[in-house]
Amino acid sequence: MKGKLYLFFFLASIVVWASMLTFLLSQIPAAATVIAYGKEVKPISHLYTLFGLSLLLILVMFWMSFYPGKMNNPYEVTDDNRVSMHSKMQVFIGVTCLVTTLILMVAAYWGYA
Repeated sequence: MKGKLYLFFFLASIVVWASMLTFLLSQIPAAATVIAYGKEVKPISHLYTLFGLSLLLILVMFWMSFYPGKMNNPYEVTDDNRVSMHSKMQVFIGVTCLVTTLILMVAAYWGYA
């Protein structure tokens, strides 16, 4: 299980993403409009954009976790530490993905709820 720890962070990101999307969509009526900058705006369409971009971010970070060697490492990667560095970078990318998802979802909640 230790080698697959990074998958937990990506799964947690998807769970947070899906639960916040479900919660916010239940709170905002689909036909609701808001007057912003002198125009009528449907907040639900902005919400779909935000959640679409955050899902794209999760998927890109998940893809990057398979190629952590392409990221800039502060330490030299040698044959002796390659496996260790690879697993550490996967966990780092997973944690970054979860934290970024949490920040976006909290911002969405404060902005729309």
